[in-house]
Amino acid sequence: MANDQGGQPPLSPAQSTFSMTTTISEDLYRYDQGRRFQNSNDVYALPNDDEELERLDIQHRLFMQFLGKLYFGPVEEVVAKREAEGVQPKILDIGTGTGIWAIQIAQQCESAQVTGVDLAPIQPHAVPSNVHFEVCDVTKDLDLFQPASFDVLHVRCLVIGIQDWPAFIQICLNLLRPGGVLLVVEPDIAAFMDPAMGTGPALRDLWPKFIELWAKRGIDMSLPATIKKLFSEFKTDGSIADTEVQWSNMPLSPWPSDPRLQSIGRMWEVDWHAAIRALITALVRAGHLEAELHDIHSQIRKEFRELRPEIRVVFAWATKP
Repeated sequence: MANDQGGQPPLSPAQSTFSMTTTISEDLYRYDQGRRFQNSNDVYALPNDDEELERLDIQHRLFMQFLGKLYFGPVEEVVAKREAEGVQPKILDIGTGTGIWAIQIAQQCESAQVTGVDLAPIQPHAVPSNVHFEVCDVTKDLDLFQPASFDVLHVRCLVIGIQDWPAFIQICLNLLRPGGVLLVVEPDIAAFMDPAMGTGPALRDLWPKFIELWAKRGIDMSLPATIKKLFSEFKTDGSIADTEVQWSNMPLSPWPSDPRLQSIGRMWEVDWHAAIRALITALVRAGHLEAELHDIHSQIRKEFRELRPEIRVVFAWATKP
C-alpha cells in the first residue's frame, strides 16, 4: 500500500481517462437563477456548477487539514489484509462530487480499484488508472452493485440528500465484503439552532427555513446526532463487528488563535457562505423573497466575524463481520 501514512498525495498526471455509465448530456442538468443543477433527483438541493465544485474541493481540504489524512478509520489495515490475501482491494466513494477524495485514495492505495459515484458526471477526465466514476443516484441505485463487492465505503456530507439513513446504512453494509469498513463523515447542521454552537440570531432565523425545505423533501437529518445509536443497533443484530464514533467541534470562521484552526475556520466560512448562497436558490423557488434572504445572509456574514460560531462534525467507522 503506497503512502501508508494516509497523508494527502499530490495530484499527478493522468494515466487513463474516466469512464461513465451514462452519456454526458445537457439532459442531465437544469438551470435556475444562473446556477446549474443535476436533473435526476428532486431531493438534493445543491447545484453542481463551477462555484459548487470549488466549494466541494475547499470542503475536502478542510477535512484533510483537520484529520491530517484522507480518512478516520482502519483503512490501511483493511487494504493491507486484502493485499496479503492476494485480492485486489475495492473502494467505493459514495457521493464523490468532484472526485478529489477518490482520486487521492487511488493514488495512496495503488493496488486498489476505486469507484466514485455521483448524480452527475462532474469529475475530471484526467485520473489515475485505478479510479473510475459512474453516474448513480445513491438513494436508489446502490443496490445495483454486486453485494459484498467492496472493502472500503466512504460517505461524506450527504446529510441533506438521504431520506432514510438506517436503510441507506444497511445497503452500504450489504455492499461490504466481510472485514470491510464503512467510513462516515457528517456535519450536524441541525445543531446550528443551538446558541451553544456560537451561532447568532440571523443564522437561527434563516436555518428553520432550510429545515422546513428539507423536511418537505423527506430528508432525514437525524443521522449525525443518532449515528452512535444506529451503529449500536446494527452491532447488536450482527451487521457490524467493530465501530468508533468521534465528535469534533470545528470553527466556522477564523476566530481561533491556533493557526491550524484559523485556516480550517476560514475554509469552513467560505464553504458555508457558498452553501447558503446556493440553498437560497431553493428557498426562492419555494416562494421566499430573495432580497430578504440575501439581507439575512449579510447579517450572518457579520455574525460569523463577530461571534465564535462552530460546527459539530461526526467521524465514524464500522467494520463488517
